Amino acid sequence: MSSLSRRILAIVLALVATGAGSYAAYSVLVISNSLNSTGSINTSPGLSVLDNSCNAVLTSLSFPPQAGVGGSTSSLTVCVKNTGNVQFYLVSNANSQSVSFSSLPLNITGSFSSTNSLPLPLHPGDTDTVTLTLTVASVGTTVNSSFPFTVTFRGYSTLAG
Repeated sequence: MSSLSRRILAIVLALVATGAGSYAAYSVLVISNSLNSTGSINTSPGLSVLDNSCNAVLTSLSFPPQAGVGGSTSSLTVCVKNTGNVQFYLVSNANSQSVSFSSLPLNITGSFSSTNSLPLPLHPGDTDTVTLTLTVASVGTTVNSSFPFTVTFRGYSTLAG
């Protein structure tokens, strides 16, 4: 093999190796910056959490994967149903939250919103659609993992919670 052929072969092999290394590094970055989060559900008596079509009872929540970088969000819509025999309220104020998140990583926050204005009375048999959102707290923050957490759904006997 001539000296020129060896040089060309060495250059081609170096380019292939560099390209393969870049692809592998890119794949690792994409995978490590994807958050997969599954939450367990706690509910107060007389309250059920259903899928977004308000048909099937949920025992856990699986958020869509989200980028693990600051400012990214992932949302999930569920239904909350009053399965008890007394009216209660869904509330969101300084003292009481009908939906709360626990065991989230330090730089991830959980929030909820209702399709209706809160406080909302739920009579026996009524349902309301609720959107749950996970947010990576700040730009420049990176989260590189999957994480378990708990979402607690609570109905209150008064408007104030």
